[in-house]
Amino acid sequence: SALFQYYLKIKNAEYTNNFSKLLLKSKDAKATATIFSSGKMVCSGGKTEKQSKSMCAKFGKIVNKVGFNVELKNFKIQNIIASYDVKFKICLPKLFNKINTLINISKNLCYNYVKYNSDNFPGLIFYMNDLKASLMVFEYGKVLISGAQKKEEIEEIFRNVYPLLIESKKIKS
Repeated sequence: SALFQYYLKIKNAEYTNNFSKLLLKSKDAKATATIFSSGKMVCSGGKTEKQSKSMCAKFGKIVNKVGFNVELKNFKIQNIIASYDVKFKICLPKLFNKINTLINISKNLCYNYVKYNSDNFPGLIFYMNDLKASLMVFEYGKVLISGAQKKEEIEEIFRNVYPLLIESKKIKS
């Protein structure tokens, strides 16, 4: 692949032949860029849109220096991952039953799928139809939300889910 020749010139780069892609990591390892032979680049690790755009520009400069012409255009946020700590334990079987009941009562509700099996995974996973987002909820109060493209969507999702978390709060025994 044409990308392989650039890989040899860039310090700390990795090349994977199976997808013909170049993987670059920032010096502090907080950001990563995946560059495909098509010229598309996917960056991850940015905390804000501004920081993400800046990271893309920096990675673009690195590959431009070795002769692989990159131009930053059509920048967009594809996926935001947010982490919350509600500061209380959650009874996951109770939450699972609540969400399952909501799904069964109203088919057009925003929740469309819930999965919980403590033998296979320590958290509850559910998906929301309208925002194409998924959530992972853990017993100790951690909540991960992914799939949204705007901060406002993340906040809306959390506002909608929080009452269910409160209702599923683990009562100390």
